[in-house]
Amino acid sequence: MRNNIHIGKYLFFLLSLLLNTSNISAAELKALVIESVNDQSQTIIPGIKAQYDLCVQIKEIQQKTKREYPQIWPSMKKSLKPGYNVDAKPANEPDWQGLGVGITTHKEYFHGNHYAKYKQLKKYTISEDGYCALTIEKSESREIDNGKHRYLINMKGYITNAGSVSGSSTSPPYKKIKVSRYVSPVITRIENDREINQLVNDQPEVIRYLNTLLDSGANHISGTSPGISRDTVDILRKSFGIEEDKGDPNVQIPRAGDENFVLGYICDIVSSTSFKTRQWYYKRMHHYPSIMKRPIILRSEVTLGKRVAIKEATRFQFLDRLDDKIFIPPQEK
Repeated sequence: MRNNIHIGKYLFFLLSLLLNTSNISAAELKALVIESVNDQSQTIIPGIKAQYDLCVQIKEIQQKTKREYPQIWPSMKKSLKPGYNVDAKPANEPDWQGLGVGITTHKEYFHGNHYAKYKQLKKYTISEDGYCALTIEKSESREIDNGKHRYLINMKGYITNAGSVSGSSTSPPYKKIKVSRYVSPVITRIENDREINQLVNDQPEVIRYLNTLLDSGANHISGTSPGISRDTVDILRKSFGIEEDKGDPNVQIPRAGDENFVLGYICDIVSSTSFKTRQWYYKRMHHYPSIMKRPIILRSEVTLGKRVAIKEATRFQFLDRLDDKIFIPPQEK
């Protein structure tokens, strides 16, 4: 039983080597920054605009009832919320595009096994005080992984007079900050790799057993030491149902009008018909070549009915290093 467990671990180790190849060597690995604009205006504005229009219509009905039907007005008045100003003039319709409704910013930072994602969030409501004013509540979520701990951070109660949130700020202008800490998945991955590497080094009979069991020897050259042949690789892939990485099978021939370049960088367009998404992967490497293999996506589209939400990079830059503050969670409040 113990040998079977060891053999199984080796199989997974071998497969991970086969699948986790990269076009960029470790010596070339640099820090990476991706800043994006997430435009959901097509999906958000129609809904919030409908709420505004309904609020104004109800307000007009209430004012007309008070003015022209005094016998009905007392019963209608009882249904109003405390503080509701029936005589107030509704606010003018907001400039949806000018206010950037549905548009937020995202930032991703990669540096070795360090990773951080900053996501700006906005919640839109129409006031129920009789003014029908648009209220925008700003918040932010962050994921920070420093290779030892993974932090999930939620920040609410944005103080509008405090200015914008800096990507490297450890004291952002939020009234409430909740920080949850977990063990980084990097630790688990490293520990597993260390155990498997030790197994391979300490028990070479595992390799010999695999060769005897699976290898036809068709690709061996006379005079060379036996190793894992191409046939062995093919058998392992077939056994585990894994296709050889010849590029993503969903990479498309560009549609009419498609642009494969984002910020001047050529991308592979990958689509999913099930989820109605399209993603533009950085062509030189689809994943940042750290132990976690996080995707490098410069543009994405999500289709909802006839409307499309688009997230597109506005900055894509490799750097020698990043500010350490980026990977430090803020203090809870």
